[in-house]
Amino acid sequence: MRRSDPLLLLADIAQVAAERPEVDEAVVRAIYQHLVITEGRQPTIQHAREYIDHLTSHVDEETIRRTLGLPVGRRRRSVAPATRKRGRPKGSGHLNLAAVREAHTAYRAQHRRQPTQQDLASELDVAVRTLQDFLKANDLRWPLEE
Repeated sequence: MRRSDPLLLLADIAQVAAERPEVDEAVVRAIYQHLVITEGRQPTIQHAREYIDHLTSHVDEETIRRTLGLPVGRRRRSVAPATRKRGRPKGSGHLNLAAVREAHTAYRAQHRRQPTQQDLASELDVAVRTLQDFLKANDLRWPLEE
């Protein structure tokens, strides 16, 4: 028996499985591998398509699974069409600079409040403590000579 090319085998399986979203990929893989074993060589993609179509149209999937030793009753994942493109998706047009500025202005107007005396005192206290810590650290680093 001649060795089959595993990369070509995987590519053929992926292509045939993508062409038949109604058939589980594990079933397509098992049928393809069965065909490789029974023929003793790697089939062409066209021969594999015909063989898989013939089996799946004449035998139900549960029987194929039982015959090939696959688990029965396993639910397939639904196959979504490949509609995504590379890169960042285009926007809806609602998010432009003017709309962002308008939304920011509306947000600021809604959430703006006048600072209270307590807010100002706490900010001043924090600033004074920060300045004192800074001066103390600098005094330790570079003491003033008297």
